[in-house]
Amino acid sequence: GVDPETGVATFVDVDRSERISANDRLPLGNRQQDYFGGLNNTISYKSFTIDFLFRFVKQTGLDPISYYSGETAGQFLNQPTFVLDRWKNPGDVTNVPKFTQTGLAQAANRNISSSDLAFTDASFIRLQNVRFFYQFPTALIQKYSMDNLLVYVQGQNLLTFTGYRGWDPETQSLALPPLRMITAGLTVTF
Repeated sequence: GVDPETGVATFVDVDRSERISANDRLPLGNRQQDYFGGLNNTISYKSFTIDFLFRFVKQTGLDPISYYSGETAGQFLNQPTFVLDRWKNPGDVTNVPKFTQTGLAQAANRNISSSDLAFTDASFIRLQNVRFFYQFPTALIQKYSMDNLLVYVQGQNLLTFTGYRGWDPETQSLALPPLRMITAGLTVTF
């Protein structure tokens, strides 16, 4: 947590040496996926068809606070909105330490990335793929000497449902998340 009087990130002194060191480290858990899966279906009605795939993952991941600890203050970096909830005055109760570039608080902020504060629920459900298409009637296709005439719209990574406060629960980093793509097309076969 964060000391409400000083704004400095606090850690458990496991070896009781009165300073935080490598001897205070404990196993924090598992970042592998607990389980994952998907729901894929195709629904057709007359000449219309829709295919979709929802993918879900239950996992623990890196909290963005591990990238945006208080030591990033004053650097030329964009900050997420949760840093507005950082400690500012004695008595503030928050899990985001004060911004500082010096002293004990800066050293404590560096330890955040290897503490349990750096881990959070990164589970998600994502509409991974969806495709909607219309198959033109056979009479129309044959009238123009075609074998097939199909119009479609498809999308990838259209929706993500998550409580994760970072950019993307799948990448859990400052890397570019999976791109949202929408494609439309026409298939004509003679």
